[in-house]
Amino acid sequence: MRQICYVFLYCVKVMLAARKPNIVFILVDDLGWNDVSWHNSEVVMPNLDAMARSGLILEQAYSQPTCSPTRAALLTGYYPSRTGYQFMPPNNMEPIGLPTSFKLLPEYIAKFGYSSHALGKWHLGHCNSEYLPTNRGFESFYGFWNAMGFHKSHLTAGDLKNVWGSIGYDFHLNEQLSLGAIGRYTDDLIAERVNDILFKRNGIEKGWFSGYPDGKVQMENHEEEDPFFLYLAYQSPHVPLQVDPKYLELYPNETDISRKTYLAMVSSMDDSIGRIVENM
Repeated sequence: MRQICYVFLYCVKVMLAARKPNIVFILVDDLGWNDVSWHNSEVVMPNLDAMARSGLILEQAYSQPTCSPTRAALLTGYYPSRTGYQFMPPNNMEPIGLPTSFKLLPEYIAKFGYSSHALGKWHLGHCNSEYLPTNRGFESFYGFWNAMGFHKSHLTAGDLKNVWGSIGYDFHLNEQLSLGAIGRYTDDLIAERVNDILFKRNGIEKGWFSGYPDGKVQMENHEEEDPFFLYLAYQSPHVPLQVDPKYLELYPNETDISRKTYLAMVSSMDDSIGRIVENM
């Protein structure tokens, strides 16, 4: 396995030595084979569909069956059994995290001039600040530390056996609570945060009342000496099944309310990604 990791990192090194593209990696929880539009025409996801059909669809690729092992494998380059993350994801109150002895992807590419930003779900440990994304190579983090939570209020339970007795708020900007997220869906917050990062990198100030100016951030001729890596770990369509009602209207013929809500969450996530791409 170590040889595989070395080969992978060597390939990354060769690629980055030749050119320094901006990298946007999108990770989606609990998305099934039949939950994407190129396998199921009933799924409404025009943005990801366009990206997939104009790119490369890997039909024989495999991932871990649960979320944290997948994240650990992606960010370390190791099989989860090598990092201790081969089992079920940790509960919110477990005092564990991805061992700090493992170097993460943003730490590897930092030497090539990359600034890295993590958005959305972390779920790789938060019992000690050493486990937090801003201490693992990411310049900034915007999202939630735990496994799951309400998509709009961002409340989560520390102990699933005592949900209402252990409820708490989990949405952060770096290592501080971000109370401004209350009442807004995570999908929308991720899209806006990416917009903030892009505008700030280009020296564009946000007006107090007017917000950012209209138009795209020109990325084609980006500064190759200052590239970025965006790790977008979406909350949708992970439980609990909650979504902005406007997306439910996309599935008028679906009678199963759980399936309808799930599909609406997939469409919400796709819409968020579409807004990010549109701003680039």
